[in-house]
Amino acid sequence: MELGSTLEGTIEKAGDSGITVTLAEGITGWIPMQHSSDVLPGTDKKKAGKELLKWNKKFKEGSKIKCKVISTSDVL
Repeated sequence: MELGSTLEGTIEKAGDSGITVTLAEGITGWIPMQHSSDVLPGTDKKKAGKELLKWNKKFKEGSKIKCKVISTSDVL
């Protein structure tokens, strides 16, 4: 899995702080809320990091999602 590559995964769980995604058998990913394109940018301190949409409504378990690899780890 190369850094910077775009992958399609399946949403396992969408929580208040981010999304857990299955990328391949035995490989999962974590998308923290601040790395989502559905979060307001940090230009206005009152609105920075606030959700534009409720994650539980937009991101349903079992749905497909495109994501970009920005880091990896070999956690077993």
